Amino acid sequence: ELDESDFYKTEHKIIFQVLKNAYKNNKHADVHLVCEELKHIDKLKMVGGAVYIATLAQYAGTSAFIEEYVDEIKQYSFKRSAINIQKNWID
Repeated sequence: ELDESDFYKTEHKIIFQVLKNAYKNNKHADVHLVCEELKHIDKLKMVGGAVYIATLAQYAGTSAFIEEYVDEIKQYSFKRSAINIQKNWID
């Protein structure tokens, strides 16, 4: 249900893409593997390094509430889109 465009920060878009690719390829996506993939594509430093990835994982919660997390991200994405449309309409 999510797409890279649903995320505000470029760093989060890149991390999401790595997670999405792991999912598509039936691979596990723990902190270590995500960091290794980001290092492989030369993006680990750009997204904030291993410490930032670990911090995100620490606050991500569990998959038990994944639907709520997806809904929240989609709502913020929709609000940003609406604001951008309104800004473009005013300009």
